[in-house]
Amino acid sequence: MIIEAMATGLSAEAAAAKIGISARSLFNWQKEHPEFLQSVQEGRHRALLWWETRALGMASGEPGNAQMVMLGLKNRSRAPSGWHHDSQRVEHSGDMTVEHRPAFDVTTLSWEDRAELRRILLLTRGKGDGAA
Repeated sequence: MIIEAMATGLSAEAAAAKIGISARSLFNWQKEHPEFLQSVQEGRHRALLWWETRALGMASGEPGNAQMVMLGLKNRSRAPSGWHHDSQRVEHSGDMTVEHRPAFDVTTLSWEDRAELRRILLLTRGKGDGAA
């Protein structure tokens, strides 16, 4: 049943819901029953075939939504040569220290500018008329 449901392009979770199985049961059954895990893997292959068939059909002039098909292919392909080439892996080594510097030093402002800044800040917080 799961293979047939997934063969219509559904993910394992959506196919499980379609046949009345909870996602939790789906994952538990895969852990406990190797034959069920194999069925889900076969279903994934058939779902990918369904999406690739749609893409090829659209390339041949059949109607369809290209963005939807591309998203379906990207979300289902797990192969290194699959449809998900827009993902990137970034690694960083070295120091990760971040120095925080205020945008400006308030102590460099004149007393008049400080009073004006205080008035503006109080207005943005909704306190009073902003009089310093």
